[in-house]
Amino acid sequence: MDQAPERASRRWLVEALWTAGVMLGAALVYLPLLGRDGLWDPWETHYAEVARRMVEDNDWIVLRWHDENFYSKPVMLFWMVAVSFGLLGVNTLAARLPVALVAVAGVVGVYHYVRLGFGRVQGLVAAACMATMPMYVLIGRQNITDMPFVVAMSVGMLAVMHRLSIDRGGLFSMLLAYALFGVATLTKGLLGFALPGAVLLVMFIVTRRWGLVRRLAIPIGVPVFLAVTLPWYIGMIVQQGGAFAYEFFYLHHLARAGGGVHGERGTFEYFIGHAAYGILPWVVVSVAAVAHSMRRLTEERGEPSRNLFVLVWLCVSVAVFTIARTKFHHYIFPALPPLAVLVGIYLPHVVREGTTRLDRVLVIPGTVLALLATRDLVLDSNRFTRLFTYAYERPIPLIAGMSAGVFTVLVVTCGAAFAMALGRTARTRLAGAASTGVAALGFAMLLVHHMMPVMSLDIGQEESFEIWQDRVAEPGDRFYNWKMNWRGEVYQSRDELTKVSRLDQFRGLASKPGRLYIITTAERFRQLDQEVVRMRGRPLDKLNAHRHRYVMSVWDGPEIMPRPPEPYVSRLPPGTVPVHATMGEEMIEFVGYRVHERAVDLGDSFFVTLYWRALRKVSTRYLVFIHGERPSMGEMMRFTGNHSTGEGFYGPETWKPGLIVEDTFSVCVDYGIPGGLYRLYAGLYKDKDRLEVDDPSLHDGHNRFRMGKVLIR
Repeated sequence: MDQAPERASRRWLVEALWTAGVMLGAALVYLPLLGRDGLWDPWETHYAEVARRMVEDNDWIVLRWHDENFYSKPVMLFWMVAVSFGLLGVNTLAARLPVALVAVAGVVGVYHYVRLGFGRVQGLVAAACMATMPMYVLIGRQNITDMPFVVAMSVGMLAVMHRLSIDRGGLFSMLLAYALFGVATLTKGLLGFALPGAVLLVMFIVTRRWGLVRRLAIPIGVPVFLAVTLPWYIGMIVQQGGAFAYEFFYLHHLARAGGGVHGERGTFEYFIGHAAYGILPWVVVSVAAVAHSMRRLTEERGEPSRNLFVLVWLCVSVAVFTIARTKFHHYIFPALPPLAVLVGIYLPHVVREGTTRLDRVLVIPGTVLALLATRDLVLDSNRFTRLFTYAYERPIPLIAGMSAGVFTVLVVTCGAAFAMALGRTARTRLAGAASTGVAALGFAMLLVHHMMPVMSLDIGQEESFEIWQDRVAEPGDRFYNWKMNWRGEVYQSRDELTKVSRLDQFRGLASKPGRLYIITTAERFRQLDQEVVRMRGRPLDKLNAHRHRYVMSVWDGPEIMPRPPEPYVSRLPPGTVPVHATMGEEMIEFVGYRVHERAVDLGDSFFVTLYWRALRKVSTRYLVFIHGERPSMGEMMRFTGNHSTGEGFYGPETWKPGLIVEDTFSVCVDYGIPGGLYRLYAGLYKDKDRLEVDDPSLHDGHNRFRMGKVLIR
């Protein structure tokens, strides 16, 4: 009796059980307590709001944000989150669940194709490595586009590797790759097919085996790719025309790659540190893993090399994002899956065969990288937080226990690496490899269940909104956002709050009966609170019980008078520095100034009083600007304060000629600038044009007056 079908069935069952085990293990990392911590600003809340609008508008083609169309990203993530919202309601769990499931699928996909190409043990190690890399763990529990893009592209690349490395068969894997590249293109844009295309082109150039192009099944694969991608892109171009094409393809692709759109910092070295943080503790064996696969190339001459494919994939991924002008910390993320595959190939070989002299030597650079990364993370553990967020200068408090956790991981993994390198028995080397895996899993759990909950108080607004929702609503209650554009305020309020950015607007609102709730950042709250105390003598009521990034406050009367008194004074008060310079062909005189503080902490505010006099009737409503600049750094590193004169009620067009106008306002020292001594400048402007200063010797060449200096601590 032929037992082949029975053996095949048994093998299929065994592999199904192993795959299910990998899936379960990954799910235990990415799914528990997924909705516990509020969404993080700005990307998670931004994307969640776009998906919420998709459900609310019942429009599954045109993406919208707030009161405008959203053109910066394709549609795939928003489809997934919108479906999740429809099934589970609009909440944090529903927003993050699709990405977490994709992260689990990515781990399973890596296991499957590494098992086919290199063996089951290698597949298990590669899956474990990728599932516990800090960057993969942290992004895997975030509602952002990078995880669906990287998983679709990476599993697609492994499917192509499988197809190219076998003599026949693998057509399903090839078609799956085309479909996944289509998904990547619907998630992140042109990079979804451009990066795989670049890898394959370099692969064929290096190997000179152009005959393998036939294995790509282009005649039937390209239609699969187009069937996935074209319907939405065509729908957008038909409905939105040139506006979508210009912003999406030019601004968010070509301009980012060539011209730089925020975040541009450094060249090749930029990503070394962030990659080291992102793969801790596997960084200890990463150098040796890459070298091992390079050595194996000599053993695969004449064969379609899987090792070469993974190495080219890694190198091209690093090169593409290094060449691109725009850089964010997490842009190195697409290079992590091939690195996980190389580690998966390397560790079982070391355990089974032992190490060569070169392997033992290469433990040293891996350990040095780990030491440098640990030093940085001990000094500032929030380098992990900045791996997947925006505006790296945001103030983020250090997290208790993280430095100890990082140091413990370093000690364990360095000891494990040397045990693998120097161990004389397979059991010793296996113990070293297993210790690395346990340390990586333990550290991943520390990030998920300690770091992320603590950081949610500073990176997200959910806790602040819960305070507001717990208050008993009263007739006349109103809700506003003061000078803030961090996205979370729109999503958390379901796009029902109003932005206020001028003091005259606030005065008008506070002059009406009823409670006035305000959400803003801590530094902008201090600025508004100073102004409110100056106007009425009573501060805002801060509702947050502890210090963190966002502040929920309330103004509960008494009502502020609807209009401030006229701003005229008979003479300059003591402490004022006289200037007496004219502007606009002797239309307005800048009489003098007073800087109320000489030193201020970063993130705080200080008062400046300016004195003006209209020499004749003014017909234009000019605004005031204040700049603070360090002499050696110029406008690239400065803080600014722009406001309406007389709180918006007494613009220059209302000034009575000959009378001195006293104008006091609060200047906020925003985060993101270095400390030091800053010179202050002031002037008047309308739209983009500044009012000219008549005497060139009295200004700095930019139609603004030099004032005093302030020390930013």
